Amino acid sequence: MWVFDDEEVGLSREPFVCGVPEIFDKLLLGKRISAHSFNLIFSGQPFPNSEHASWSKGEDGGNWYSMDIEGTQFTGWLCPALFRYYEQAPSDLYFSVQKAA
Repeated sequence: MWVFDDEEVGLSREPFVCGVPEIFDKLLLGKRISAHSFNLIFSGQPFPNSEHASWSKGEDGGNWYSMDIEGTQFTGWLCPALFRYYEQAPSDLYFSVQKAA
């Protein structure tokens, strides 16, 4: 199970579920990054070399996002922890996975 910590917003071992682990698996494999530890950088605005996911719909307090990776469509649900970073779900999310330092 993929989990993340962010002490600044009070999250510890927060799980990624419902399609998001499969997205990370695909991205990490393509970038040859170890699945044991990586950094995730995200923003509501594009930045250099970022991946793009589009909002699809809200459901059960969270939000579904979809993206294309190497010609395959992926969909993942982000839980209400998203609102620790945004007042409302962004229509577009930009992110990058990078090797942990």
